Amino acid sequence: MSAIARTEFKHSVLPPATYTLSQLAALIGCSYTVAHEMAQRDALPIPHLRIGRRYLFRRSDVHALLGIIDDDTMGYVPNPAAQPRVAG
Repeated sequence: MSAIARTEFKHSVLPPATYTLSQLAALIGCSYTVAHEMAQRDALPIPHLRIGRRYLFRRSDVHALLGIIDDDTMGYVPNPAAQPRVAG
């Protein structure tokens, strides 16, 4: 991946599709150690993906757990003026 592509990806306007274990721990209000131990025992109330030593959690699952309303558009609101007009 070129340096330009890496920079563009890093500064994307879309929020990440997943949370890390550290981020999850901060969101649910527990320490990283407690969250890690729960993940190892499969005791977390949401499914996770393990890649190597990393635990990843889908954004939609975390938001559902926390009661955060999250739609598929991730905050995108279309411009009504840009919508195609349908003849009625």
